[in-house]
Amino acid sequence: MFQKAFRELANHHAFLPIEIAIRLVNGEVRHGIGAGILVNDEGWILTAGHIMNAIHENYVAEKKAKARHQKVEEIKSNTNLSREERQAMLDGLGELKPSDISDAAVGVAAQGIVKYEGTVYTWADIGVMRARNFVIPKGYSPPCFRKQSAEIGEMICRVGYPFYKREVNWDEERGCFVSTGEIVPPFVNEGIVSRFVRQEVSFRSGQKEYVEFMETSSPGLRGQSGGPLFDQEGKILGMQSQTHSYALDLAPENQFLNVGWALRTVMLIRMMDKLKISYLAD
Repeated sequence: MFQKAFRELANHHAFLPIEIAIRLVNGEVRHGIGAGILVNDEGWILTAGHIMNAIHENYVAEKKAKARHQKVEEIKSNTNLSREERQAMLDGLGELKPSDISDAAVGVAAQGIVKYEGTVYTWADIGVMRARNFVIPKGYSPPCFRKQSAEIGEMICRVGYPFYKREVNWDEERGCFVSTGEIVPPFVNEGIVSRFVRQEVSFRSGQKEYVEFMETSSPGLRGQSGGPLFDQEGKILGMQSQTHSYALDLAPENQFLNVGWALRTVMLIRMMDKLKISYLAD
């Protein structure tokens, strides 16, 4: 049903993995993965807002740790300070906790991202980013966002990168992350559009916004956040945002129905228009 649509989107690099690696002060290395939609050949990528927030927070924490390290080195090498003065200044810097981030890195489609620009609409869980050093994959073709709304009962396909763990380590000698493993394989699951959800968001200023979600009968899986939902023609109908669990109240044990919540295309188009990002729609 979705073979041709998936093949064309995959061959044209319309979706891609976004990998995040961090090293903690205690030396522990952690790795996570999400998904993104490569909107155009200028390198603009749509992803979930919580992924963008994580990237930003990691880099801020890394910058703070490196600034502290530099300050420590400056104090230690300052020969004009007495031993007591030096120790007092070091004590004044405070200590980093073992769980603090010392190093962070981001990879998009196996390309290391050094600097990026973008915007996060946290209230809508939409992130828009462009990596300055990102090279557009060969054979890329922009995906088409479907203007016609999905319909209740319509079959959709969702793609992302769950059930995958890459071994990532820290190379002390080179001062960087190193990883092993195959090219990140995409994973798809199908579902039915079960209903639409409209949430009101109120701001302190008194302004109100509305978030348009499309609920699907199958859950979005960890690693699919930011990935596209598409129809049988390969047109994008939404972007995976979150998963909800509904209690079924069935005796004798608690059972739950897990469903996916995706941001509808109308939301994605609204944000891209606001930022004047070019895209293909039909």
